[in-house]
Amino acid sequence: DILLFCRMGQYIYGHDNFSLKLVIKAAWANDTTILLYQNRKDIKEFLKENCSDEVRRKKIRKSLKKLMTSDEAGYKTYGNSFRAFKVLRRDLGYKQKSIATDTEMKLRYISAILIAATCAGAAFGARKSNARATKITPEELLQQAQTEFTGYNFEGALEKLEEYEAAQQKAKKPLSDEYHSLLNRVQTGTSMLDRVEDVEIIDSLTVDADKFFRYYRLSEPSGRITDSSSLPSDANPWPGSTAYVTENGETAIWSSPDKNGHAQLVQSTMLVDGSWETPTPLGSSLNMGGNAIFPYLMSDGVTLYYASDGDGSLGGYDIFITRNDGEKYLQPQNVGMPYNSPANDYLLAIDELTGAGWWATDRNAPEGKVTIYVYVPRDVRKNYSVDCEDLVSLARVNSIAATREKGRDYSEIVRRIN
Repeated sequence: DILLFCRMGQYIYGHDNFSLKLVIKAAWANDTTILLYQNRKDIKEFLKENCSDEVRRKKIRKSLKKLMTSDEAGYKTYGNSFRAFKVLRRDLGYKQKSIATDTEMKLRYISAILIAATCAGAAFGARKSNARATKITPEELLQQAQTEFTGYNFEGALEKLEEYEAAQQKAKKPLSDEYHSLLNRVQTGTSMLDRVEDVEIIDSLTVDADKFFRYYRLSEPSGRITDSSSLPSDANPWPGSTAYVTENGETAIWSSPDKNGHAQLVQSTMLVDGSWETPTPLGSSLNMGGNAIFPYLMSDGVTLYYASDGDGSLGGYDIFITRNDGEKYLQPQNVGMPYNSPANDYLLAIDELTGAGWWATDRNAPEGKVTIYVYVPRDVRKNYSVDCEDLVSLARVNSIAATREKGRDYSEIVRRIN
């Protein structure tokens, strides 16, 4: 049927550059056709009433936006498709809008294929022309994918990775480790972007990366973030990392090299005579194949935040959370966006006395500097809607003001911090 409708598309529009693969990938175009049938009025409300899948709604809206904001040739293709839809509707004799008859369902299917084939064919033809004009190497495709990824355009990054994969298969060459690593991170970013937490950021400061933790203003009950000077003489701390010491100074958590040369989190308790017990590793599962650094233990003595560059990390270092069940620390979870980014993010700390949270990142910061964000933690996580127009901007923290609740006075939190 798809091949037949491709031939129909060639006849109606005079196009020859139809890509069967792209038409098949655009199978969800039936939903787009429904929106075209509604003349694109009240798209958000229509989607809410007729499509319960939030991810599907987001995909449809993105695709419509692309179609309606494409270049002149693409817009003409879109217009022609819509006119063809109206002609098909008339020719099939459908008149009643209130009843979804078999004829109407056939109409939606046929027009959906024509729309998908036409739009995909136009894009396919453009890519072929560009490829003839400038030959892009697989290495350049990987670099372009990395650029798209860094800019939070995960769909664009995935397209470049697919082009790279096709080029390698054509050349009968294996896919590189860089490809597999980037693909995992793109998939992680795509998943994270659907669950961006609504975080109110009340302040930020950019400081030297060296000793940045000194700018964290924590109350005494929250413990201390320090360097190796507060650790036992045989602590063997990981270079550049920090240590967490409880309020009473009797328990410390820090990073130390393991037998494989990775940074692992260890803990030690002060004995009655003032000496420290032999450091105990908190578990290799916290490393996730990489390094585990910058620990912070909540006052409940159970919840631990730290940073890792292992599996599950979006960028270099990401912030993770784990909890102790009384015997061991459980499988860690990535805290997601906006805390984490394609850059390095670490040392999340929450002061329950002042009601302020802190985390550091080298995104949006000059080389050798880090930005510390001060925010208001929530008891229960609240995420932005996937339909939020400024979702990427909020995930990147492009504007602190955009994260704040309108009319809310943060002066009391600031006073407690100071």
